[in-house]
Amino acid sequence: MPDVLILGYGNTLRGDDALGIHAAHALHDFYCTDGNVRVLATSQLTYDLAEDISQANLVLFIDAAVTGPPGEIRSEEILSADENVRFTHHWTPPTLLMLCRQLYGRAPSAVSLTVALASSEVGVGLSPEIEHQIPELLERAKTIVSDWRLTRSENKLRGSAVLATEVVLH
Repeated sequence: MPDVLILGYGNTLRGDDALGIHAAHALHDFYCTDGNVRVLATSQLTYDLAEDISQANLVLFIDAAVTGPPGEIRSEEILSADENVRFTHHWTPPTLLMLCRQLYGRAPSAVSLTVALASSEVGVGLSPEIEHQIPELLERAKTIVSDWRLTRSENKLRGSAVLATEVVLH
């Protein structure tokens, strides 16, 4: 079971909408020897991803955003939705997290990393504005993963110190 799941998604036939797929391929190459990170590229979020998501402790969703100035990179924590999940063809990260909680009893921590697209016209390939942002996007993704690992490691150490103190005191 991977500790971290990176999920890049988008439409490879709609210009900049393919950003998540491109990022997932690059991050797969970077993390290919790290057994604690799994990277998936998919054309869309579907309910069957819930099982993979539920097995991770952190999920990083990477996608193109339709709002914001072209090339703007944003990251934000994702919380699970508070509605009943219905069968649909349009799943979002919050509804997938809620589905995980409903089906598997847990939802991992999750972060969304997006780049505002410049063009979603039919065509293959990223626009120059978005292509230029790929290195920064990849660095931010790596930083999110390493910061999360560091925080988790520090919390484990604090927990061990508290446990050791309790053992000495008793």
